Amino acid sequence: MWKAIVLWVLLALPPMASAATIPADVLRQLPTASSDVIGSATLSVHPDRTFLLVATASKADKDPKPWVKRSLWIFRRLPTNLYKMVGRNDEVILRLFDAGAAANGCDPFEDRIIAVRGSYFTVENQVACGAHWTDFVTFRFDPRADAFVFDNWRVERWSMRAGNAPDSEALVSDGQRIVRAGSHPVRFENWTRPDGPTGRHCALTDLRACSAMWDLVDRRDFKAALRRFLGPGKASWTIPDTDRTEQVLATLATSEEDPTPIDDGLIRMGGCFPHDCLKRAEVFFAESGQIKAVALLYRDCMGRACTGDEGTMLRILEREPSERLIGHAKAWAEDDMRAMHDRFPELRPERLTRTVVDRIAEGTGPSDDRAVH
Repeated sequence: MWKAIVLWVLLALPPMASAATIPADVLRQLPTASSDVIGSATLSVHPDRTFLLVATASKADKDPKPWVKRSLWIFRRLPTNLYKMVGRNDEVILRLFDAGAAANGCDPFEDRIIAVRGSYFTVENQVACGAHWTDFVTFRFDPRADAFVFDNWRVERWSMRAGNAPDSEALVSDGQRIVRAGSHPVRFENWTRPDGPTGRHCALTDLRACSAMWDLVDRRDFKAALRRFLGPGKASWTIPDTDRTEQVLATLATSEEDPTPIDDGLIRMGGCFPHDCLKRAEVFFAESGQIKAVALLYRDCMGRACTGDEGTMLRILEREPSERLIGHAKAWAEDDMRAMHDRFPELRPERLTRTVVDRIAEGTGPSDDRAVH
């Protein structure tokens, strides 16, 4: 599988140009007091059209928070050998938070690849850290606009292959999504990452179009809906003393499960924590996309450091009391633990030791914590 990836990259683009030396004139135009240079490349589209691409990251970049962004700057070299900044975009390079596995140190721009070919350049974001995916964004120089414009965006993800055949690849592709430029060019500085492919695509209002939770977990509408559902504040469920929404998003990051219709017009979909699928989450939706409940499975350590001998806790987060949702969540947990043991028979079967329901009041955190047996 990885050979196929390498072949595709080689066919599409040559190896990345060597990182360029950053001239002093460019450094003077960068926010070096608050940012560090993390990558660069040069691109010449004509003898008198040479550009310097510079990637920067906030000095707070090690903090995996949504607001810590990375920037890609484009500088044009002038005949005087000075440089003029002609474009900046804060969405092309993915952030630590965007890896969905920041708690384990994943970085989607770890390889710092800005590949160039002719009048095109591609920013290559990718992770192989629990989840496996690539996110490549390509721009081209448009001489009519005298500017770089969006060309295409390609996303591909892989899942672990079921079975243990000795000659089979460990990972199989979940398919590639491609968004190409439309009839109206979008300038580099105005481009924003799409929430999904063109046409019918994954959304809260069209959950059945999602191939798995990974399709949904990075969408702005889902993140906003989850934050409204969970309310503000921190908790210590799957990550100690962490924002509730951020830890649930991280716990959903690795996923292979298709949207699953269940009784009562509900759809469920979930995932697990990168490198630790003993922590997992499931979201229960109405057909309209409204979040009805979130269920979490994780080691029942009772606030102490886990030793590995603990049983498993099921925590159900709900807005309104619903015995049917509790029943659906318990059924999911039992099926999931059974499937986990079938998939990894060398592991000891999980024991569900506690089930707790948290009632979340509007605009607040959990207001009612009751055990369900």
